[in-house]
Amino acid sequence: MEPFAVNQRLTPHWSLEQDLAAWAQADVPSLGLLRSKVADLEAAQLQKLLAQHNRQVLSVSWVGGFTGSDGRRFRDAVADAQTALELAAAVGARCLVARSGSRGGHTHNHARRLFRDGLQELAPEAEKHDLLLVVETIHPDLPQTDNFLASLDDALELLDRVDHPQVKLLLDLYHAGFEPDLAGRLPELAERIGLVQLADATSPPQDQEDRCLLGQGVLPLEDIVAALRQGGYEGPWEVELAGPQVESLDPLQVLKHCRAAYEWLLEGGPKPGAS
Repeated sequence: MEPFAVNQRLTPHWSLEQDLAAWAQADVPSLGLLRSKVADLEAAQLQKLLAQHNRQVLSVSWVGGFTGSDGRRFRDAVADAQTALELAAAVGARCLVARSGSRGGHTHNHARRLFRDGLQELAPEAEKHDLLLVVETIHPDLPQTDNFLASLDDALELLDRVDHPQVKLLLDLYHAGFEPDLAGRLPELAERIGLVQLADATSPPQDQEDRCLLGQGVLPLEDIVAALRQGGYEGPWEVELAGPQVESLDPLQVLKHCRAAYEWLLEGGPKPGAS
């Protein structure tokens, strides 16, 4: 089985213990870990809970804010990211998600430089722990409250400037899936991608995120996965679901659907029905 996880955004009101029990019941091997859910835990406590439920951590979200958009100074944001990196390493995660933060009153070029500088400072430590820093984009029609990178081209330009093998792209299909000819571009981009977040939607993003069950939307998921594999992508896969359509569903049933969708998209199983 290829590395596979479901992000904890699915269950915003559940505790970590509830998540771990449900992930185990649904046979989902790993979590996309939210730092907000483990803020009160020491790394040793988290490791113990993961071992008790025989679950792993695939990614940790998120670090950034190097522009000062959330009130922190650059050095404070870097220190926070270093703490997150140590947590990710302690729990055996493969990826640490980085968001740019808003421009925070800076010019676009200055904001990009600050994000680049933060990533370049973190990259050697990430390499030491065999972790990838994966940079996420946000669809331009969503409120840009915590990320000024709005397209794959924006992110790829940033990666060129960072120029470090441990810094790669996070391909979130909810945000990137509606870009023109995405599947056609992916064979050439696959080697620059460190994490794929599987997602689906019934329409392009607008005022708020509104993801749906995989296979129930309009994104050509089978074509996208095939294009990634054609390009040689061998990295991990994570499902990220959030928004009104999934909030009305039983999270355990959604997790089971995610597991079935993984088998459909990546192991040649049948396409799952609605949860």
